[in-house]
Amino acid sequence: MELIVEITDQSGRSHQYRKVAGEKVTIGRAWDNDLILNDPAVNPHHVVITQDETNRLLITDLDSLNGTNNPDKQRIQGSAPLQVGEEYLIGKSRICFYTPDYPVVETVKVADIDHSIRLLDDTRFLVGASLLVTLLYAGEQWLNMFSGFKWQEIANVLLVVYAGVIGLTLFWVVIGRVLRHEIQFRKHLTLILIFTVIQYLTSKLFALIMFNTLNMTLSLAMMVFSEFVLVAGLLWFNLYLATNQTNVQRTRTAIMIASVMIALTLYSEIASRAEFSDSPDYIKVLVPPALQFGGGVSEDEFLSGASKVFTRLDTE
Repeated sequence: MELIVEITDQSGRSHQYRKVAGEKVTIGRAWDNDLILNDPAVNPHHVVITQDETNRLLITDLDSLNGTNNPDKQRIQGSAPLQVGEEYLIGKSRICFYTPDYPVVETVKVADIDHSIRLLDDTRFLVGASLLVTLLYAGEQWLNMFSGFKWQEIANVLLVVYAGVIGLTLFWVVIGRVLRHEIQFRKHLTLILIFTVIQYLTSKLFALIMFNTLNMTLSLAMMVFSEFVLVAGLLWFNLYLATNQTNVQRTRTAIMIASVMIALTLYSEIASRAEFSDSPDYIKVLVPPALQFGGGVSEDEFLSGASKVFTRLDTE
């Protein structure tokens, strides 16, 4: 008689496989068992599996303290036919028994995305993404210093950025540990750093578009769409690393969460504009003249638009 034993943890995840053989297979905590379980709820000699004259496998509980439950969660009294491929509860240990001819699941093709995800574990990508984040945020802070260089301000900005990155990374690490029983800190960290770089560059691009077009509605719509795509993409990849969802479930979850987040952001933007409308439209940031590709508006046109605002305020 030959058996393959699968031992699973409390969550049902496969812990290990063992192959045992003999006229009978004994299971317990004692050292003379064929299968030794490190479980204080298991008797020294808890269960024995035998084969009768018709080659039928039998499982027998050896009058153990905590008993042996069959796949129907009923306690076995004496001997019972062994249900191959089904899960038994021995003490607190969850165990499945298989015969060598038991069919295995079909081979799963490695998805193309797995090769890309594997790159996130490369130290070079982590260092490169970290360097880019540091240069972008530190460089922007330095360019906006008009009263002398203050390294404390740069350090404060970087501290806030990296605190957010680390916090989000730890959140997904915890999710992955609970749902998938895997800790992929480096992959999550690299992924979030890459997202941070893309999000920074995207925001600067749309600020440049807004500066040159003065069309806040169009720029806001483009920015909301790009933010939705970026957030949904980040969620999708993090869900891929941290959960066992299917592609459809993962996509649906990412779209739903991203939609809620963007809707809240958009509502806040609309509510703040309702208090006072910037008319004529103007951009409240300093941009080098070399980045002006559009014609803009003349001083007279701007003042003319501004007078309409004050006239409306006076009448109200």
